[in-house]
Amino acid sequence: MAKQKLSAKEKSRNAVIIIAAVVLAVVGLLAALFGRQPEKVPANPPGTVGNTPGNLYNGGVLCQNDTLVFFSNPYDGGALYRMNADESDCHKISTSVPSNLLSAGNYLYFFQTGSAGGTGLGGVVNTHTFNRMHTDGSKAMTLLEDKVVIGQLVGDWLYLEGTGRDKGIYFFKVSTNGASKDGKGRVDLGKFAIEPVSVVGNTIYYSSSSDHGLYTLNTASDASRLLIDGNFWNPIVEGDYVYYMDLDNDYQLRRYSLSQGTVEILTTERVESYNVGYGYIYYQTMGDDPHLVCMYTDGSNKQIVAGGVYNSVSLSSRFVYFRDYFQENVLYHCQIGASYYEPCTAAKEAADRAAEEERKK
Repeated sequence: MAKQKLSAKEKSRNAVIIIAAVVLAVVGLLAALFGRQPEKVPANPPGTVGNTPGNLYNGGVLCQNDTLVFFSNPYDGGALYRMNADESDCHKISTSVPSNLLSAGNYLYFFQTGSAGGTGLGGVVNTHTFNRMHTDGSKAMTLLEDKVVIGQLVGDWLYLEGTGRDKGIYFFKVSTNGASKDGKGRVDLGKFAIEPVSVVGNTIYYSSSSDHGLYTLNTASDASRLLIDGNFWNPIVEGDYVYYMDLDNDYQLRRYSLSQGTVEILTTERVESYNVGYGYIYYQTMGDDPHLVCMYTDGSNKQIVAGGVYNSVSLSSRFVYFRDYFQENVLYHCQIGASYYEPCTAAKEAADRAAEEERKK
């Protein structure tokens, strides 16, 4: 009798073990299946735009999302870094070298031009792709294999100009969740060049590559129309004004009043590039005496910030960042509106820490 009772207990124990093993196996299988499902990006609030047009015209190497600033750090081969707007807590989040940085919610979108070495590419295999990742650098994935020239995030769509040997220049949009195998989530809009970066509400303002007139594109219908006949370049719409470089007048920086239909000359200098934001304009001149200039958006209070040739002029809510054309491995900055400039020590120190951590691996 004792032997029979012991055998029953053993059978009961074995049954419990088997049931537990089956449950764990089922849970593991479900977790694996769920983990393989693509992440669903939640809808963005109406009016969401991924970056300022001025930053995108300057390469999109810096982007601010709320109080966070994301940037390509030249002290670390252009790797992707993150910091607070006051430059505190600056640290590396990816070896990806980004351009055309866009951000909304908990996500970053960018075209990867290469890798600064090390590890951390995550789900990104190729280095020349358009990627999406979380703002902490996790869950990186290739969203598109198109070579993106320039683009903007508008609501839940990425409006992009692509290029390729077989396709030439083309304009399309893709959902923040990417395109499915049946083609849903992607819409081809035309075989032409467009820089769809200046956005107000559901309207994209752009200059046509054919006649350089100022056009609008309604993102609700994706229909375009001519707004102003002229010779506009790099238009930026802020409030009542369209800021632009006038190709008919030696690249002078001007602004056009949408309500009055009048034009103001902001500078008679030949402008190479510019950025507008937070009540200021920064522009780089060309010619025998090139310099970077700061002024108010009405053209007053002009002051030279730095002599020489600078590019990648990018604005955050507190600082302007730029690089020397002949020494691009240094990042300079100054507070918006200030007339001084200096190397960005936060970016340099963060790159030094990242290099030290890499050596310890």
